[in-house]
Amino acid sequence: MLVTYRFRIDDANAARTRRFTYQTRVPYPHAPRIGEAVMIPTNDQDHDLGARRVEDVIYTLDGGILLDFRLDGLVNDVDGQVETLLKAGYREVRET
Repeated sequence: MLVTYRFRIDDANAARTRRFTYQTRVPYPHAPRIGEAVMIPTNDQDHDLGARRVEDVIYTLDGGILLDFRLDGLVNDVDGQVETLLKAGYREVRET
């Protein structure tokens, strides 16, 4: 199944929301439900970013799914979270 992982980070210091995505094929037998925890993949097959709770599930027109996650700026380290996502292969989606 083609899965897009999308993270939302609320950056209070910059008064904006930043979004990051990563797309990959995952052998899910079914789409995860809201509230379930899933392992977060990276561009390194031997590592992941741990498990996160699914905030929302969106079915795409091409038969894939988009899983929404929220990072809450733990310890107000937005820059550290952004750096971790970028190193893991996620790309920032700029709002237009």
